[in-house]
Amino acid sequence: MAICSTLRLISPSPPTTSSKPYRTTSIRCCTTSSVNATLLKALTTDPSPVFASVRTFAPATVANLGPCFDILGCAVDGLGDHVTLAVDPHVHPGQISISQITAANDSVGKKLTKNPNFNCAGIAALAVMKMLDVRSVGLSLSLEKGLPLGSGLGSSAASAAAAAVAVNELFGGRLTVSDLVLAGLESESRVSGYHADNVAPAIMGGFVLIQGYNPLELKRLRFPEEKDLFFVLVSPEFEAPTKKMRAALPTEITMSHHVWNCGQAVALAASLLEGDLKGLGTAMSSDRIVEPKRAPLIPGMEAVKKAAIEAGAFGCTISGSGPTAVAVVDSEERGREIGHRMVEAFMKEGNLKASAMVNCLDRVGARLLGFLYLYVCACADAVVLFSQSHGANVFHCIRFICVPELLFAREHSIFFRTKNGLLVYPFTNLAEELVSQMTQLVMESSYLLTVSEVAKASNSILPIEVEHWNSNKY
Repeated sequence: MAICSTLRLISPSPPTTSSKPYRTTSIRCCTTSSVNATLLKALTTDPSPVFASVRTFAPATVANLGPCFDILGCAVDGLGDHVTLAVDPHVHPGQISISQITAANDSVGKKLTKNPNFNCAGIAALAVMKMLDVRSVGLSLSLEKGLPLGSGLGSSAASAAAAAVAVNELFGGRLTVSDLVLAGLESESRVSGYHADNVAPAIMGGFVLIQGYNPLELKRLRFPEEKDLFFVLVSPEFEAPTKKMRAALPTEITMSHHVWNCGQAVALAASLLEGDLKGLGTAMSSDRIVEPKRAPLIPGMEAVKKAAIEAGAFGCTISGSGPTAVAVVDSEERGREIGHRMVEAFMKEGNLKASAMVNCLDRVGARLLGFLYLYVCACADAVVLFSQSHGANVFHCIRFICVPELLFAREHSIFFRTKNGLLVYPFTNLAEELVSQMTQLVMESSYLLTVSEVAKASNSILPIEVEHWNSNKY
């Protein structure tokens, strides 16, 4: 069975100011008589990447907020992790490679593995690839850690959220928010436990209530936009691993504590919906189940909480599993003053150096920051892949492919045979004014081994047009 399709090289509509003749050339892909039917089916269902690469960001998060253990969290603006994800022909199709991990603190990067099966970002990325049934392309991931490990600011969740969103966006944003949270949960469960109060707000932004886990039910709780809300985050130089802090929790609680915490959790939710910071602060400071067990494990925490409230904070508690302390205020200036008092308390009572930040609520969550468009162009005997930065009129040649590698094309995609299997790339027609720029780029790219042959074979690199590929036809 032969699988091929005619590839017609077309030129854009000729400009009215030029009399230069435009030509049309035809090439035909190679044929094969032994294409497995299962592979054929895979090629018709595999999603194609819509970008050559994407860059994403996911914010830090504050979980628990006192009495709402494992059921409520919020995203914090200005802090978080970045992920850059790219289609990589050197990575086996359907797999992901972590090429680089960087951090402001070198020790953070050294502690994290590049094995995607044991890295927070890698696990989440692979989970999304599985959901999308990605099998024809390999991906390369670069992680930039903006959050310290074991800080109580959702460090693992930020990596997982940024990676999950990156894969989803690279393939056209096909998944729902719940799907992305489930992918993040797969990562979290391997690292710190099955809880969504970090990864859900990291992806969704704002305050997120986890109503249930089986099935997963998420609710956004919207703090009024006209109200001011600031978080004072004070992080001591002390690491509190989530697994260790969860191990300190009681296995049984009294009915009176259960009733009390339920009342405080409901009051907290009602207060944030109303924009009532006083009520929010009072409730978040009133946990009788989790905080009493964790606070003694963080030197100086109880004194820090007392200092924050005495300095004018509406409330204060442990952020997530700690050691970061979080206080809520309605003024950035007041927040800086309160943060200074909290830092002093950590040093005086816990003998710990600490740093303070004042940040507002992140209402957006994980997002796409930038991307590269991918184009396919061809001349008489070769195909060239180009990427274009979003919003920039600059192109980069990323792959040169001789026609014998070309297998076949179908609607919106073109396939190539490589030593690692099949590669699939999306394509789009280029505007006329960009053709000459790309032609010059190819001719100047000396690292392309057969550029001279390409230049001789064609006077210009032209956009490619592919007839609709119909599997039933062959």
